[in-house]
Amino acid sequence: MFQASLRSEETGKSVALSSKSEIVSILYGVRYWARNDLRLVDEYFRLDRGAVMFAIQAGDPVQHLSTSHRCIRRQILRKPSWTTLAMQDLIHTCCELPRLPILALRLALDELVLDNGGKVVLIPSAEAFASNTLSATLPGTQAHELGAYYRDRSGRLISHIRFHHSLNGEN
Repeated sequence: MFQASLRSEETGKSVALSSKSEIVSILYGVRYWARNDLRLVDEYFRLDRGAVMFAIQAGDPVQHLSTSHRCIRRQILRKPSWTTLAMQDLIHTCCELPRLPILALRLALDELVLDNGGKVVLIPSAEAFASNTLSATLPGTQAHELGAYYRDRSGRLISHIRFHHSLNGEN
């Protein structure tokens, strides 16, 4: 049997949670609140690890995105030759490890693609193919798992990105 309770420190009132679904509902609520509203955590899906949630560095979200995406851009540009990188790996190295928001990576990629036609190659994946490789069967969960991909300005689902070495001289 599952059992948990929530108690207000202020009033002393408590609510007993006695079913697994009640407990899971609270956990999912806190998860979405921390991710979507408070921007304390970010999350993406990896086939080898499942849902990966990580804390984002504290700070002003608007300024944070601006400085983060420039930092991520510099990190991407340090890669050698025609380097092909999977979006999940980019999220891991550019966002999860340094605790930067995934949106900053997307902004950096938007900028790199716009400023460097021919030196940044987007490798699309058919949405049907990507959906078939996911574990999710519900549309909302599938959308979450597809969030580890990058959508270009045309709406294509990008699984990998190739960067030309000539971009390395940029800052």
